[in-house]
Amino acid sequence: MHPILIFGLLVLHCGIMIGFTKHNSFLRLASFPLQPLIASLLYEQRTAMKRWGTATHILLGSFILAMPIQYLNLVLLNRWSFETKGPARLARSDKHSNPNPNGNGSAKTKDKKPSGEEEDTFPNRLRFGLHTAMSTRHLNTPWEARNSPHFDPNNPAHVPSRKEFLHRTAVIVVLSAAFVDFSFAANGLPGAQMPITLEQARFFSRLREVTVEEFFVRAAVVIASWINTLCVVYVGYGIMGFVLVGLGFYEPKDFRPVVGSMGRGYTVRKFWGESWHQLVRDVVVTPGTFLADLLGLPNRGVVRRYFEAVTAFGISGLLHVAIDQVRGISPAESGALRFFLMQPLGIAFEEIVQAVWSRLFGTTGKNYQEDGKKTEPALWKRLVGFAWWGFFLGWTLPVWMYPNVLKQADVVPIERGFPWSVAEKVLGV
Repeated sequence: MHPILIFGLLVLHCGIMIGFTKHNSFLRLASFPLQPLIASLLYEQRTAMKRWGTATHILLGSFILAMPIQYLNLVLLNRWSFETKGPARLARSDKHSNPNPNGNGSAKTKDKKPSGEEEDTFPNRLRFGLHTAMSTRHLNTPWEARNSPHFDPNNPAHVPSRKEFLHRTAVIVVLSAAFVDFSFAANGLPGAQMPITLEQARFFSRLREVTVEEFFVRAAVVIASWINTLCVVYVGYGIMGFVLVGLGFYEPKDFRPVVGSMGRGYTVRKFWGESWHQLVRDVVVTPGTFLADLLGLPNRGVVRRYFEAVTAFGISGLLHVAIDQVRGISPAESGALRFFLMQPLGIAFEEIVQAVWSRLFGTTGKNYQEDGKKTEPALWKRLVGFAWWGFFLGWTLPVWMYPNVLKQADVVPIERGFPWSVAEKVLGV
């Protein structure tokens, strides 16, 4: 079965459950096994998908393999339905009293017409179900994912015209696709392969063996891998936004920027929570929040915060292990789970350092303007933060990326990012 058809079936199943069943219907739970069953059909297409390029591979794999978790989040845990026009039960208790605690999607950008005014018709139910099934950030609603960026950070109400949106999106997609294309094609140049081994993914345990050359190679792999990942996200999100907005199914406000300001990612927590894309934030956070409620953990405090963080990063890691497997990297070879589970450790370390600093120097690190808005820390503190985050990423990322880079290097002919390659003709490889 074609992967696009697989994705369509998953979305349709999720949309039907949301649009046409009540929030407490047993049919929702009974039909859940269809999600992993349909998604597993993707693995039968691994050989055919190789012709489409690695980036296409990753995008389709991400969309498909995330849908069972999306179903769990929307249909079973938060219980979205047409009758409630939203989640009938939110896992996080504080959202009951304040459905949009993050302040995103201000009143000026929210839909003026309440969704509750929709007539109970088949098209409206289907439209609501499919729209909700494909929405991971729930933009411009009371349930918007925290820290979803706006088109203009200084003016959250600003929304570009359709023409401006399509032009901007096209430029981003073309430039991002070009970078990915050239980065893959460059592997065919003489001497282009990175001199790395799986053993070198470890750092501290073999610190005495690390040479200056290996250190710079490690940095190059980390930077190139991260930029490639960012570009792949831009391409996937951009193409979807360009097509759906261009055809009139959605408006520009429904496809706000996918990535926040990298200038705010000067700690591990702020990078993942504010700078990086929030496309799967609710998808991976909700199960942990639900379990924390089930275990009776306090709504506030360190225990709950880190329980939810470990659970969210763990789910994200397992998802990326499954995506790696589509590429032919076995769960034993993939370092995705280890990488993501190391992120809460980084967050814990930096919070301990911040607490010690606050105790020694009597500062909280939180400064406010006269209007009550929070200001950024001093420049030198942010620079120290960026240095720390760069070091932490350079330490943890290779355990995930080295197997991918080596897998790519073993392929003959060289892997492409997409089904076609302009860069191969330009570089003559």
